[in-house]
Amino acid sequence: MKKNLRFLFSLAITLILAFACFASEDKKCGSLDNLKAQIGEGKSPADITAGFDELRECYCLENKYNGFVEDLKSLLAQAKIQAAPANYYIALTRYFQLDCLQAKQIWDEYFNQGSGYMDELVTRAQEAIKETTAKDVIHVYARLLLWEFYRVQEDVSSMDALTGLMQATTDYAKEAKDNLPIKIVADKILAGGEKIRARELYRIYIGKITSSEVKDEELKDIAAGFYKEKNLDLAELVYDAYIERIVKSGTKESAVPTMFEIAKLFAYSDTGANDPFYAEKVFERIGSFAGKDALTQELLYLRAYNLEKGKEFEKARDTYLVLLERFPETSHTDEVLYKIGIVNAYFLRDKGAAREYFMRLAGKEAVSPQVICALYQLGLLSQWEEESAKAKEYYNKAIEWAKDKYQDTGAFVRARLKEIEENRAIEYNLKTFLDASLKPENSQFNMTKAGLVFSPYQAKTGEGVKVASSAVSDKSGCMQAVILYHWSGNTGTTKPTPDKAGFETSYTEPGTKEVFLVIISPPDIVDRDFVMVDIR
Repeated sequence: MKKNLRFLFSLAITLILAFACFASEDKKCGSLDNLKAQIGEGKSPADITAGFDELRECYCLENKYNGFVEDLKSLLAQAKIQAAPANYYIALTRYFQLDCLQAKQIWDEYFNQGSGYMDELVTRAQEAIKETTAKDVIHVYARLLLWEFYRVQEDVSSMDALTGLMQATTDYAKEAKDNLPIKIVADKILAGGEKIRARELYRIYIGKITSSEVKDEELKDIAAGFYKEKNLDLAELVYDAYIERIVKSGTKESAVPTMFEIAKLFAYSDTGANDPFYAEKVFERIGSFAGKDALTQELLYLRAYNLEKGKEFEKARDTYLVLLERFPETSHTDEVLYKIGIVNAYFLRDKGAAREYFMRLAGKEAVSPQVICALYQLGLLSQWEEESAKAKEYYNKAIEWAKDKYQDTGAFVRARLKEIEENRAIEYNLKTFLDASLKPENSQFNMTKAGLVFSPYQAKTGEGVKVASSAVSDKSGCMQAVILYHWSGNTGTTKPTPDKAGFETSYTEPGTKEVFLVIISPPDIVDRDFVMVDIR
């Protein structure tokens, strides 16, 4: 192959001639002029391919694919185009054409001529590969096209094609001046479900751009761009490189605020892309760099909340404890005390520690939703331990303090009191959860199989929320054949039945609401789980 500059010039001239055949003034094909301009400016094959991609719908409507292929063949026969780009663009055209025929359900042409189009696609792509080396971007793109075709066709050759694509891209990267093709291949194979291999190429790509003369702010902008694309894997890799730079070259005063910004970007949110685990990684980096007291009150809360929603309950509890120690009285204090109590009781199986924090709430003079719920939890733990007198004391105090203000919690309290008065056991679903969570012999139910989630985790009163669960078998990793979902806790306005793996609900009063679940594949318990939702 000739040098890239000569190659691009030749390619530009070629495609100008090829597309000239279709340079009609049809408004539906208006973007063709833009593509011609890009070619005339000597844009890269990546830009040309992207421009061609934009014209797919136009070409499909106008049935121009066959004409374009014939013009490329004619130019090739006249030696006005190099063989490798000609073969690649013919293969690409056939790929788009086959997609068009399926999308438009043009079955006569698809079944009568589709096999020929497929053969030509494969043959031309293979010819482009033979005529080039991994130093040439067309070589990489031809391998990418071949793999995408085999993958879509579910052809057994797809794995060999993927292996060849990975090797070619890795080899191309060693001397590449233009790093974009590396990212393009990584994006495509990620979309094809090959996350591990995509990450390998992303690392190579990041290594290339971070070892270049890219300035810190440019690197940050690149990371932000990937985040906006919702390519979190790549965004995180670039942010990692950016953080290392500012830590090594900057001061705490300059680096820490930027790191906070990144942590907040990835911290759990009901809207937008987020990765709680990466956010915690950044928080940990801040602590090691700037010290444990670097986080403000709100950042400490955000960190703990992020851990909670990532279901890292023990770490969340520890961070909430740090928040209480450093900032004893905040707008989040009652919520934090209550959540610590819930985590101690139902995740860590520590009733004594749970009572300590529920009692701190119960001793408050100002009544909040969490205070009433703490009294309910104290009563519930006592009732489960068959200490009915103590349970009634807590329940009655909850009713007295709630009055008419917290009717949903009051309904639960009255239901428990009625059970005691009638000498009945705690409601079946709730007792099953308490047994699975508190009995030492049930420690194998570690909340790893239920997959219980809320959406959103923060909601307003009356706003709809969704609760969902998935139960996975230890042995097969497949869905259980028969599963019963025993819901309890505060499920809001909905009372879900055991056949429902999820439900929609809403809440009429503010506060922290916990939903409990025990999953049973008769006759055995699969696991148990809980989540907390904050109603503002």
